[in-house]
Amino acid sequence: MTSKRLILMMGLIYALTVWPIAAEAATPARWQTYRSSVYGFAINLPPNMSRGSGTAAALPQKSVIPICGGTTVACFQYSGDEFNHTVIQGLGMAVNVLRNKTTAAACDNIEFNVTKTTAIHGRSFYYAETGRASGGSSEGYTIYRTFYRHVCFEVDLATAQYDIPPAQYGAYGIKPVNRHALHEIQGEMQEMLESFTFVEPAKNGAAHGAYRESRNNNSLQQPSGSAARPVGPYEPEPGGIIGAPSPMGGSPGIATQPS
Repeated sequence: MTSKRLILMMGLIYALTVWPIAAEAATPARWQTYRSSVYGFAINLPPNMSRGSGTAAALPQKSVIPICGGTTVACFQYSGDEFNHTVIQGLGMAVNVLRNKTTAAACDNIEFNVTKTTAIHGRSFYYAETGRASGGSSEGYTIYRTFYRHVCFEVDLATAQYDIPPAQYGAYGIKPVNRHALHEIQGEMQEMLESFTFVEPAKNGAAHGAYRESRNNNSLQQPSGSAARPVGPYEPEPGGIIGAPSPMGGSPGIATQPS
């Protein structure tokens, strides 16, 4: 791929995936609140977002370039069918824990990108727009990072797509993207981001052991007593959606009341 084509392609992706921070809005009806008892954060989820379970039935990645990776501790992906047979492969959010970023300065440094700052629930986040491409597919995403209780958290909002120009849609049997629906779902992802908040300290100490995912040379930490086993390119921590059985068995995952 030439550098000119890559620049043009990434410009298109950015146009689809830049979510500016807006004023906090009321959580819509039918949304649920997911709370991580291991990593200490909570986030509101719309009905059309699926979450990885952390078991052998872990959330499959719909895109050629995965939205979630080796440092992901909670993965959320759009589960509707609005973009079937279009260039859109997937949309979603990944909450990552970057254990190799051991200082605030290292966490705030989003490599190779111009960063800005914003506040979410009164907490400062550094953020930047970036993207990547591979094998005729590309992904544009916005990275948000904050250093909380000696742990570097990263929240990524991503859109993945095929790099097929509109003039060739017919040859591939591809339909045009419903831009109104796309912007609506991206707006819901923005509301998810705005709902992200820390509710307790992240567990961070001797009880946590590193799990290294050799394929991508990534690592994360999880409780040493966890029964979770690496089954894919990422291994979410135990937890659950409101009213759902815990992925690790036993009592339901920790949750708050539906918003």
